[in-house]
Amino acid sequence: MDELSQMTPLDIKPEFTAEKFEKLIEPLVSGSQKRIQFNTVHQRKDGTTYPVEINLQLSSQQINQVFVAIIQDITEKTKAEAAIKERERRFRTLVRNVPGAVYRCENDEHWTMRFISEPIEAISGYPAEDFIDNKRRAYAEVIHPDDRERVSAAVVESLNEGQTFELDYRITRQDGEVRWIYEKGAAVTDEEGNQWLDGAIMDITQRKMAEEDSARLGQVLEDSLNEILIFDANTLKILQVNRGARQEMGYTMEEMNQMTALDVKPEFTRESFEELVKPLRDGTEERIVFTTLHRRKDGTTYPVESNLQLSSRQLNQVFVAIVQDISEKLKDRAEIERLSLVAQRTDNAVMITDGEGRIQWVNDAFTRISDFTMEEALGRKPGDMLHGPDTDPATVEYMRQRLVEGEGFNVEVVNYGKSGRKYWLSLDVQPVRSEKGGVSNFVAVESDITERKEAEEAVRGAKEAAEEANRIKSEFLANMSHELRTPLNAIIGFSEILLDQTFGELNQKQSRQTKHILDSGRHLLSLINDILDLSKVESGKMELELSPINLNEWLDSTMVLIKEKTTKHGISLKLDCPQEVGELNFHADERKLKQIMFNLLSNAAKFTPDGGSITIEAAQEDGKVKVSVSDTGVGIAEKDKKRIFDEFEQVDSTYSRNQQGTGLGLALTRKLVDLHGGDIWVESAGEGQGSTFGFTIPLRTSDSAQDEAASAAAEEVRGAVGQEGEGGEHVLVIDDDPMARELLEGYLKEGGFQVVSAANGAKGLELARKIRPAAITLDIMLPDINGFEVLRQLREDQKTSTIPVIIVSISDDHEKGVRLGAAEFLQKPVDKSRLLNSLMGITPCSGDGFGKVLVVDDDPADVELVTDILSGLGCQIIPAPGGAEGIEIALREKPDLIVLDLHMPEVSGWDVLEALRDQGGDWHPPIMIFTGVSLSPEERQSLAGRVQAVVLKGGGKAELLKEIGRLTKMAFNGS
Repeated sequence: MDELSQMTPLDIKPEFTAEKFEKLIEPLVSGSQKRIQFNTVHQRKDGTTYPVEINLQLSSQQINQVFVAIIQDITEKTKAEAAIKERERRFRTLVRNVPGAVYRCENDEHWTMRFISEPIEAISGYPAEDFIDNKRRAYAEVIHPDDRERVSAAVVESLNEGQTFELDYRITRQDGEVRWIYEKGAAVTDEEGNQWLDGAIMDITQRKMAEEDSARLGQVLEDSLNEILIFDANTLKILQVNRGARQEMGYTMEEMNQMTALDVKPEFTRESFEELVKPLRDGTEERIVFTTLHRRKDGTTYPVESNLQLSSRQLNQVFVAIVQDISEKLKDRAEIERLSLVAQRTDNAVMITDGEGRIQWVNDAFTRISDFTMEEALGRKPGDMLHGPDTDPATVEYMRQRLVEGEGFNVEVVNYGKSGRKYWLSLDVQPVRSEKGGVSNFVAVESDITERKEAEEAVRGAKEAAEEANRIKSEFLANMSHELRTPLNAIIGFSEILLDQTFGELNQKQSRQTKHILDSGRHLLSLINDILDLSKVESGKMELELSPINLNEWLDSTMVLIKEKTTKHGISLKLDCPQEVGELNFHADERKLKQIMFNLLSNAAKFTPDGGSITIEAAQEDGKVKVSVSDTGVGIAEKDKKRIFDEFEQVDSTYSRNQQGTGLGLALTRKLVDLHGGDIWVESAGEGQGSTFGFTIPLRTSDSAQDEAASAAAEEVRGAVGQEGEGGEHVLVIDDDPMARELLEGYLKEGGFQVVSAANGAKGLELARKIRPAAITLDIMLPDINGFEVLRQLREDQKTSTIPVIIVSISDDHEKGVRLGAAEFLQKPVDKSRLLNSLMGITPCSGDGFGKVLVVDDDPADVELVTDILSGLGCQIIPAPGGAEGIEIALREKPDLIVLDLHMPEVSGWDVLEALRDQGGDWHPPIMIFTGVSLSPEERQSLAGRVQAVVLKGGGKAELLKEIGRLTKMAFNGS
């Protein structure tokens, strides 16, 4: 005690320095903790150490505070823990090195798994933790359904009898593959009396497959049509023969086991047989083929071809003979000789092969075409010597399959002569059948069609050249549309601004002349659009977007478009449509049908004098809708009727209005009718007699159930959001759980949103296309269509590709959702504030409109146009004259909206999008593409999820303001 009283705690704690000890006791000194517990070592007087556990607290002793330490020697405890860890390490090492997986489960109703080793994942495809405590699945669930009852019964029976069990059964892996399993296990009781089931599981699929293959091989040999004999290499005693040999020779298996191979080969003595097989015995040959006679039990003989080889069977060597009856083959030789006499006289190349396709004879014409002599061709397969790099593999495979099936065929194929000359053949191959019905030979007749093929190739080359020219034309038109739309954008946009008198009043003459500029610009833009539409139809890139159409509604909506013009000129507009016809519902592309009718009505109004009349008639005829537009206008001469539907064709007229026209309207109309599978025509009694343009559209109707469903869906949409296409202020909720829908609807309505709901993916897609909502919340686990598939379809559909989608689901596959174009991924249970913030954050901004707008465009006129239009909305415009400047300014200023041109030199708009995605972090502003080039479906798909609007230049102020208004509603929650 005297010695200890002269020491400090640090003298017996070699692990501690003063600084380390002060840091340890700081919580006690500061009063944040009343006691601390830690492990360390103490040093004895003799210098040895031992582990201790210390419980330390700060206490008061009279005036001074003291530390009180309660110390426990944990030497034995430490040794015990080390021993446990070592045993656990050894156990895990043992488990890892045991083939297969080992397990321990409770002997209860559900075989609750308490431990299973990691190799179970390689066996079943599921990780081991899935099975522990049956957390995600019980092991019994992966056992093949056909084997579960058998396995369960066998295990229970073995355990009841106190025996171990061994079982073979199948499991179904996570990827759907079926595997064979061997399991061995037994019941064990621990020290506490609990009963467990311990066992091991091994994958024996390869062994099972080998056993099955061996059994199949034995059956194949037994069932082979050839005779197969196996006999001892020393004694020549017959050991085994297959069914074919027994049947052909008439012996039973027992009788043949008492015989030698020489008993059925009367031509051979032991000495002559040994001379024959000497190359096999000394290893110079692997097999020999020879012909001989076999003797049946009744004494008759028949010719055979024997394929003999020496093999091992356990300790003894055996001969294996595959024997084929060649009685028919010998007869076939005579047949070949007769066929060759006939074939030698034809000008076509003729080739005769055996049943396996090896050449037995060719005529002189074959040598003339291929350069191969008969001696060079005999015994070879035609493909091995005649096929080359341009021979179609699919044709070769077809010929091979037909030969295997013993059937004839006729093909055209590329062959190569001995000199390497390439030529085309028309090849007709037919089988020659023996008396037993089998194929003994094939006869091939070949015609050289090289000249015809070269002519076809020349035609094909011309066609490809024409297609290439058409492609170049399409590229030219696409490029020209950009070059033309760019100046037109400025002409139309600034003309509209001038007419709005935004920056000062115009006098009457200035207004009139500005309007002329605007009208001419719009006319030129219409011409460009018509040319592009024609180009799309001709290149096959224009596709129909079919939707249900009511005939009356379609005609009424089209008449509205032309009514102003007819009223202005005093032209009466009549519709003659019987009630039962007007009620027709059919499927067509509504936008293109409206374009057809608008073109015809515009033409009629253009060439009808003031005070005239236009009549629309509709009827149903032969499963088609028939519509005609008749006018009392200038009429059409007979000679002009055939050409008015051609591009850039117009009929000369003295009609005093001096109407404008490009000659593209009727050409495009005809192509749109053709695209629907209809017909178009014109009738006129002559000049000054008026004209009638008529067309038909096939009635594509759905069944009544579909019609009712479509009507119900349309009614649901109208009831929920008013008229079609007015869903810009709504949020569509797609979720199959009624409670989840109710919860989300409550959150959204509280946040000021209007809500439309769908209980499955199909209805959600339908509503999205109908109402075009401002945003969509989407569950992944839907009953009919997986939510990721719904998201993919939304992004691929031009109507819905720019609608922001927020995934709200139990699923946690955030990466896949983002990859498919989701704007946000929220995991259930969803937080209300986060949901509302996500919706508001889809297009981040503040106030009642976009504050800062960045305009990235290399055309100063377009920048000025956008600036003038948006300045009137109170926006602060930041111009960027190119892509590089746009990226720098965007990342620095973080604008509320970006207006971006795609086609700029050096750094394009595409590059800007990539840079903002890579460098923008969590900042994702709404982006409006403002471009002069029509985008391909692939380009629109690439933009889906990355931009919120696409506006083509040349559409004027109204189109730009319309999209700005739509984005504003989306961004500001309909405010």
